Amino acid sequence: LRGRTWGIVTMSSILFDDIFVVTEKDPNGKFFDKVSRFVCKGEEYEMDLVIDINTDIYPMNKDEKFTLTLATTLNLDGRMEIEGSYMASDGETLADEYEYVMHGKVFKFGGKGQSVDLREIVVSFGGLLMQLTGDARNLHGISLDQNLYLLIRKNYHLLDSTSICSFLHTLSHPSLGEICIFIFIQLPFSQ
Repeated sequence: LRGRTWGIVTMSSILFDDIFVVTEKDPNGKFFDKVSRFVCKGEEYEMDLVIDINTDIYPMNKDEKFTLTLATTLNLDGRMEIEGSYMASDGETLADEYEYVMHGKVFKFGGKGQSVDLREIVVSFGGLLMQLTGDARNLHGISLDQNLYLLIRKNYHLLDSTSICSFLHTLSHPSLGEICIFIFIQLPFSQ
């Protein structure tokens, strides 16, 4: 996974990891007040991603870059949770390194079109959907009916000036303002 340092996390629990750039926001219009659909393109694996995000708690805009990780567990030691439950830990978890986390289930998994090499997975996170399409070799370890954690963090150090202005605009969000200021001040030290 591109030489990432995960601390003591077991790499077998990480099924997919890439940096994506948002190419479109709400391409078919906005249907819900607090949710937007984003069309994104992966940088390393060139995967296509369509994902619903609760933008009321996690604002995102066109041209922003973010890391998306799919994992089987949040436990750093790779220990699986009991099916259908998650016990919050007093210790560190994989979620501590991310800003937005959802738990869901793969409900569609298969080839895309006539190509054997093209694979598509669709995951439901309580009604918010994610569709990931691309080279089947990048989606090994993922299967139908599998429970997954989706973890996202924005890549602020990879933003262009337009995205930085968009990020600064989110500072005006009443429920996130103080948190965003703290994160922004800490950015130079978090690399």
